[in-house]
Amino acid sequence: MLPGPTLIYACPKCGRKVANESLMSGNTFGARYFSDGKRIAPMLPEFPDLIRCQSCDFFFFLHEQEPVDELFRFEEQSDVTLNEIDQAKAPGLDDLVLALQQEVARKKENEISIRLDLWRSFNDRTRNGKSLFLNENDKHLYLNNCEALITLIEPKEDQFMVTLAELYRNLGLFEACLKLLDSLEDQRWNRLKAQFSKACEKKMTEVFELK
Repeated sequence: MLPGPTLIYACPKCGRKVANESLMSGNTFGARYFSDGKRIAPMLPEFPDLIRCQSCDFFFFLHEQEPVDELFRFEEQSDVTLNEIDQAKAPGLDDLVLALQQEVARKKENEISIRLDLWRSFNDRTRNGKSLFLNENDKHLYLNNCEALITLIEPKEDQFMVTLAELYRNLGLFEACLKLLDSLEDQRWNRLKAQFSKACEKKMTEVFELK
C-alpha cells in the first residue's frame, strides 16, 4: 500500500477545512468480502465521500468539491498543518438517516450512495456479532431502505444484479433473489451463486461472509 497526498477540502457552507487521505496504490491481500458487496481490505482502505462538517453540521460530498490544498508525506508544501484541520470521518448510521431526512442527495447516484452506506452500516452490526435491529423502528427503517434501493438501482451490470439479489434476500424474497442470480450467465459468478442459493435454502436474510 502506497499512501497518496492528504487532500484538503473546505466546507462549501462555512469554509471549515477537512482533510481526507488518498492512495497511490493498494492491493486486496487479506481482504474479506460479504454478500452485501462490502469489502474489508487492510491494504486497500476506502475513504469517506459524504462528510458532515464538524463546525456547521452541513452535509456535502467530497467528490463534488475541488481540493483547496494538498499535503505530501515528508514534504513541506503548504502553509497549513494537519493539527489545524478536521479529519474526514465516515458518517455513522444516525448521520446517514439524517442526511436522507434532510434530502442532502440531489442526484440519484448520491441517494443510492447514501442508502447503500446505510444498508451496510446496519449490516455492520451483524458483521460485528450484534443484533441487526435494536427495536421495531430500526427494522422498519432497514426494510424501507432496502425497498427504496430496489426501486433506485438499475441492473445494467452484473454486480448490480447481485446487489439487487441480496436486497431481495434481505427482505425474505428468496425466489426473486434466485431468479435474478439465475440470469447471470458468466461462469465466474457460479461460486457466488452457489453460496447465495444455500443461504436462500436456509431462509437466511442477514448478511454473510463470502468464501
